Amino acid sequence: MSKKKSSKNNITKNVRKPVKAEVMPKEDKSILSLLPIIFALAVIPLVVLTKDYTTNLTGYIWFQATEINQIDSFEYTKSVLVIIVGLISAIMIASRMLGLWGKKSVLEGRDKLVYIFAGIYSLFVILSSLFAKQKDLAFGGGGYNQWQSMWVLLGYVMLFLAAYTVLTSEHKVYTLLKCFMVSTAVIGLVGVLQTAGHNPLAFEFIQKIMTSQSSVNKISFSQEFSQVILTFNNPNYSGVYLSTVIPLVGAIAFILPKELEGVSHKWILSPVFAGIVEAELLVSLVGAESSASAITLAVCIIIAVATVTIIKISTMLTDKIKVFAIIGGAVIVIAIGLFGAVNSTIGKQTLAKFKKGERDTRNLVNMVNNKDNSIWVEFRNGETFTVYPQVTQSGEVSGFTAKDAGKKDLAMNYDESKFEYSVNDDRFKAIKFKVINFNLDNQIKPGFKVLDEPNAIEWNFMVNEGKVQYFTPFGKFMSLHKVERFGFQESENFASRRGYIYSRSIPLLPKYFFTGVGPNSFIIAFPNDDFVGSKRVGGKTKLVDKPHNMLLNTWITTGGISFIAYAMLWILYIIGSVKIVRKFRLKGAMAKISFGLMLSAIGHAIVGVTNDPVVGTQLVYWILLGCGYATNFILSKTHQETKYNH
Repeated sequence: MSKKKSSKNNITKNVRKPVKAEVMPKEDKSILSLLPIIFALAVIPLVVLTKDYTTNLTGYIWFQATEINQIDSFEYTKSVLVIIVGLISAIMIASRMLGLWGKKSVLEGRDKLVYIFAGIYSLFVILSSLFAKQKDLAFGGGGYNQWQSMWVLLGYVMLFLAAYTVLTSEHKVYTLLKCFMVSTAVIGLVGVLQTAGHNPLAFEFIQKIMTSQSSVNKISFSQEFSQVILTFNNPNYSGVYLSTVIPLVGAIAFILPKELEGVSHKWILSPVFAGIVEAELLVSLVGAESSASAITLAVCIIIAVATVTIIKISTMLTDKIKVFAIIGGAVIVIAIGLFGAVNSTIGKQTLAKFKKGERDTRNLVNMVNNKDNSIWVEFRNGETFTVYPQVTQSGEVSGFTAKDAGKKDLAMNYDESKFEYSVNDDRFKAIKFKVINFNLDNQIKPGFKVLDEPNAIEWNFMVNEGKVQYFTPFGKFMSLHKVERFGFQESENFASRRGYIYSRSIPLLPKYFFTGVGPNSFIIAFPNDDFVGSKRVGGKTKLVDKPHNMLLNTWITTGGISFIAYAMLWILYIIGSVKIVRKFRLKGAMAKISFGLMLSAIGHAIVGVTNDPVVGTQLVYWILLGCGYATNFILSKTHQETKYNH
C-alpha cells in the first residue's frame, strides 16, 4: 500500500503544469533592405572617376581674377552616388515609419535620442545651406576640391539611420560586415601595391576608366609626398580611412570559428582572412606616413589591451579589491603602451614631425593699412610701430618715417646702394623697406617692398590711385587689416601649418554658432585675406580651403548647434558601447564586433583632430556608426531575453 502511494507521489512530482509556449519571432534574413547600405559601404569607397569642373571664386580678394578649370577624380562621383543611395534610404526609412513597407514595429525599442540628434543635425545642415553666402557651393559642391554639399551630408545621415533601422538581426550584421571585409581587402591591396611603388591607379587600363568622362587623358600623382592614397586624393585621407577600419578588422580577427556557427561564408570573418586584410591595412598605414593615424592606432591598441586586461582581472578577483586592481591594471597597461608607442621608430618619427614647427622664429605677424597711408606693423612679441611712406604729389615714394606705439619718432637708416630703409631700433631691425617701381600691365607703378630678410619673405605695396595698398599674389589691390587669432602664438608652424590654421579658425566659432557659413564653404569663412600670416608660416601665400580638423569643419560650415548634435551621436554611442562591453565581456562574435565598431568610432574621432572629412571616409564612418548602434541594440535585446528566461 505504501509502495503504491509512493509511486503515485513520484508520478505527481514529475508531471509539469501546462505552460503556454512562447513563440519567438523568426530571425529576419532578408537582405533586400540592406542593399543600399552594402553598396554605400562596400562599393562607393572604391569608385574613382574623373570630373571636369570650374572653380568660380573670382569675386573674392584672395582668389585670382580668372576662373580655374580643375579636375576631381576621387570625390565628385562618390558624392553623386551618396546622394542617390541616401535618397533611397530616406524613402525606405519613411516607408517603415509609416508602415507602408516592412514592420512598423522595427523602430520600437530603439533610442529616440538617436533620431532626435540626427534630426537636429540635419535641420541645421539645411538652415546653413539656405542662409549660405554662396549657395552654389552649399547645394552643388565644387568650389576648391570640396564635394560635401548639403545633399551629401543629408545622405550620410539617411544611410546612418538606415543602418540603425534595417540591421535587425545578427544575420544582417554579418552580411554587411562580410561585404565590408571584401571591399576593405581590395582597398588594402591597392595600398600594398602603392607602398611597393606600383600604383594600380596608374595602370593604363584603369587610367582609361578613370578619365573616360573627362577631357584629360591621364592622371599623374604628385611626388611631393607618399603615393599611398588608396582610393582617396591625399595620404592624409588614407590615414583617416585606415584609422577607422583597422580597429574593426582587428576585432574581427579575434572571432573564433565556433562563434559563427550557422553563418554562411564565415571564412570572410575568420581570423585568417581578417589577419590578411589587417596586414594589408598596416602596410598601407606605414606607406601613407600618416603621423595622426599612427598615434590613433597606438591609442586604440592601448584601449583594447587595457579593456581585455580589466575584463580578465575583474573575473579573477573578489569585489573588495576588484576596483583597485582594475584601476591599477589599466594605469599600468596604458603607461606601458604609451612608453612603447613613444619609443618605437614610427612614434619617434611622428613626434619629430609634430615638433618640427613647435617653435616660431618669425617675428612679423600683422600689417594694417591705415587711412592716412601709414602701415601699422605688429611683431609676435607684441611690439608695434607705424611706418609712414612719404608719397610725393606725382605718386612717387621718396622715403619713410616711423613712430613707435607711444607715438615717439623712430630714426631711420638708409642704404643708398639697395634703396632700403630700416628702423634704427633693435626691436624692429629684422624688417626693411625697399623703394621700387613695379611694371604692372606695361605701366610703371611706384611702390615699395616690406622685407623680412632673415626669413626671405617680402610683401609688395603700390601707390594705387593715391592710396598705399597691398598688391596680392592674385593681381588685386587691397588694404590689409588686422586678423583675429587665438592661441599657437609661438607655434603657428605646428603640424604642417595647422597651428596657423587653428589660430585663425577658433575666433570664427562664436560667429557661426547658430548657422554655419554653409556646407562645402569653409574657404569663404577662413580669413584668406590674411596675406601677412599666410606668408610668414609658409613662405608664400597659400589658400586655406579646409581646417584640417573635423570638429572645426563641422562647426564653421553647418553651425555650432549641428556640431553639438553630431558630437552627441558619438557620445551616446560610446556610452552605450561601454555598457555592452561590461555586460558581455567580449564573449561571442557580436560582442567582439561591437567592441571593434566602438574602437573604430574612437579612432575616427582621434584622427579627426588633425584631418578633414572627405566623401569616402565620412561615408564609411557614418555607416559603421549606424551599424554600431544596431549591433548594440541587438545585443541589448539578447541580454534582456536571456535575463527574462532565467
